[in-house]
Amino acid sequence: MLFLKAWREEKRMRSLDGIFDTRDIGWIAVWTVGGTVVCTGVSVIITYIFIHPFGPEVMRVSLGLAFWIPILLAIPLFSYIGIKLQQLSLANHLLKQANRIDGLTLCLNRTTFTADVNQIFATRTAEKSTGTSGLLIIDADHFKQINDRFGHLVGDQVLVSIASRIRSIVGDSGLVGRLGGEEFGVFLTDASPQSLLDVAERIRRTVGDSSGGSTLLVLR
Repeated sequence: MLFLKAWREEKRMRSLDGIFDTRDIGWIAVWTVGGTVVCTGVSVIITYIFIHPFGPEVMRVSLGLAFWIPILLAIPLFSYIGIKLQQLSLANHLLKQANRIDGLTLCLNRTTFTADVNQIFATRTAEKSTGTSGLLIIDADHFKQINDRFGHLVGDQVLVSIASRIRSIVGDSGLVGRLGGEEFGVFLTDASPQSLLDVAERIRRTVGDSSGGSTLLVLR
């Protein structure tokens, strides 16, 4: 699911120096071994071509040096370069993902949410799909009173809590986006009118129960 993926990658974004996953480590290992083998091979070939006329004894010593020196230098060098390349790749990828999500609630931002919904409709139109979808617009009622009474920091915590509960209910069945302020959008990719109403009621009840009734969700 797009918003779950964005949430996981947001956690990784907090430290580019963190532990690489298995795929990253494998790429670094292949890069290091491959680079070392190429450098060593080139060194041995060049040494053989130029030292061959000087006899077998000189050749033996020279080939030994041509073999071991590149290995000793290339392994740490290519490992370092591989790590930096992976960090750069990860930084670029996370930068793109950061442009897709709302930094506070970790939901899709308005632009991404709209674009993803349009893409789903475009794909279904092209495939002539007959599946039904549903859109919920969710607004936290009386939210201004929370900010005025308790401050914006508490208001932000309320938004984070609301977003978390909405995502947990929607799960893998749709998209969750923050449309602006205290307004959220939920797009269910395969939903009948009744299932859409069921999800809406679950969201309203869950958020209402968690706030003791002080924060209501108005679906429109």
